[in-house]
Amino acid sequence: MDRHGGASEPLPTGALRVLLFHNRAYPQVGGIETILTDMALGLARRGAAVWLVAPGAVRPPQAHGLAGLRILSPDLGETRTALRRFEEFQEPGVLLRELSATDLVAALRMILRDFLPQVVICHTPLNLLLAAMARTGLPGGRRMRLVLFLHGLAAPTDPYRAFEAQAMAAADGLWCSSRALAAEVQQRLGVAPAAIFNWRTAPYRLPEALLRGSDPAAAPLVVLPSRMAPVKGTDLGVRALRRLRTLRSGWRARLLGPVGSDPYRDHILDLIRSAELTPHVEVVPYMDAWHMGRVLSTAALTLLPSRSESYGLVAEESLVWGTPVVAFAVGGLREAVAARPHLARFAPAEDVEALARCMAEVLTGLPPQAPLACDQVAWAHEQLMARIMVGLRESF
Repeated sequence: MDRHGGASEPLPTGALRVLLFHNRAYPQVGGIETILTDMALGLARRGAAVWLVAPGAVRPPQAHGLAGLRILSPDLGETRTALRRFEEFQEPGVLLRELSATDLVAALRMILRDFLPQVVICHTPLNLLLAAMARTGLPGGRRMRLVLFLHGLAAPTDPYRAFEAQAMAAADGLWCSSRALAAEVQQRLGVAPAAIFNWRTAPYRLPEALLRGSDPAAAPLVVLPSRMAPVKGTDLGVRALRRLRTLRSGWRARLLGPVGSDPYRDHILDLIRSAELTPHVEVVPYMDAWHMGRVLSTAALTLLPSRSESYGLVAEESLVWGTPVVAFAVGGLREAVAARPHLARFAPAEDVEALARCMAEVLTGLPPQAPLACDQVAWAHEQLMARIMVGLRESF
């Protein structure tokens, strides 16, 4: 291990040097976590030298033998304290001054000095501003190109929205994960992204779930795989399941949620009880990508009742397994299902009755579907990584 907490394998000489910076750790592997890990692995396989800086990150088993990939997990004690104060008092200028002297910025500055990346990819406006602070004063710091890779914009009430315009001005490049998000960025901030990368599931997740078939005697499984949050519409999903009981019997559902007490989780559990869904609905802890693959591969349908969705990575992953998707027609979800549109059913936004009817239609009439072949998924992922390599070289 080196002093940054990463493996100390030698890096390829003369390789394109890319640093991916991710300062957010959900208890599950969410969309941006999956995207950045896939990107790091894919770029390293194509010969780039890649450092993934992500608090709480571990080196995935798929990284075995990739000498060009280093996973770093700096400590965040002071930073978390500053972020908690900001979320309470919402003073953007104060937060930036505090963060400029925290453990995270100091660690990031040391990492930039040691690695000297040509491109630094950050996934939120605040992360990009932290990277801009960290490169200031470093030899060659101004030659490091900062790319903001957006997987979503902050909600109107989100205090982190205050950093968007400032980050756009500091960024050397802007990427988005969907055309729908790109249109939203241009409308809100007047900036057109340089590139749009609709994500494609990396092929390393396929083999284990392909070997695992569903139990034909079990009741059809409805999965709500997104994190439990108002923006993900978990409450709307429970209301749709309550209506589904009157349209179709003999199914069971599984929701992913945090462990322990959480106000929104408690609200969802109250909804389940009041709707008399307790015998039919199970709430399970968040899970990593491998376990998620198992669940998606055996489900009868994936339910995505999101109020807003920048792309909908889990929809794309679900279709890889041949599992139909039922969702509200919001954000980039139609882009996410483009590979197999016949397996998707959409309802108007927040129309719970229509969402329940779509679920009943899938459970009643859609025959089982086969997963996509591994080589199809691998080809799509390789095409994506080739486009990203071009985008990186164009960044500097």
